[in-house]
Amino acid sequence: MSDLQMIGKGRLAEVFTWDDNRVLKLFTAGRDPATIETEARVSAIVHDAGIATPGVHGLVERDGRHGIVFDRVDGTSMLRLLSTRPWMIPAYGRRLAALHASIHRCQSGALPSQLEQLENLIDRADAPTAERDQARIRLREMPGGTAICHGDFHPDNVLIDGDKATIIDWTTACVGNPVADFVRTSLILQLGAPPPGASAWNRAIIGVGRALFHRSYGRRYQRLRHLHPQDIQPWIHPLAVSRLGANIATERDQLLALIDQTAN
Repeated sequence: MSDLQMIGKGRLAEVFTWDDNRVLKLFTAGRDPATIETEARVSAIVHDAGIATPGVHGLVERDGRHGIVFDRVDGTSMLRLLSTRPWMIPAYGRRLAALHASIHRCQSGALPSQLEQLENLIDRADAPTAERDQARIRLREMPGGTAICHGDFHPDNVLIDGDKATIIDWTTACVGNPVADFVRTSLILQLGAPPPGASAWNRAIIGVGRALFHRSYGRRYQRLRHLHPQDIQPWIHPLAVSRLGANIATERDQLLALIDQTAN
């Protein structure tokens, strides 16, 4: 990979320059190629639906690792901007909400089912069988939907370039109910750990500004989508159990406490 310049790194992949107008998202060794093919297909569908996301230019393999070539997009992740502009936390929270609501205005019949995606996560959750069964029952009682949902929407998946915003990392994109997608993001904002390599300052800002950012995001999204607490509350238990299925160690204790609180 000496001929490629790394420009970004996450838990599952690294991003390299490919040419002047494109980048290579190269996944960690051992990542299932079928999963990567699915991300490429889903990303193309979302791009064609009119959402501001990079175009897809095919699959590649380098040194035994598989990757996707995307349009190169200028911009800085919203998370990084928050660490350098903490006074913008409320404004960026509202902006994230507006972007999320704009995604949910789009529809597609070609994406995976949100219900199936969440049930698969619940199956993998390290929780008592009774808790998982209850989560499945509650999930199936929830109304479905036909909206495009990101499935992992948070500030590090939004690139900002002035007034322009581009949404990336559509691995978990699906079709379903926007409220479930909103609750998933709400959980990430409350519990999510900083990305790998985050500076001490970045971690401090996340710790101090998390509640303010989450409140700004939540209020704006609920206002834009005309949601009320009774629309949101029933989703929390099944979404918390499904989040446990992602097996993120830093979130486990808080998720278990939330699951216990919302079990009845």
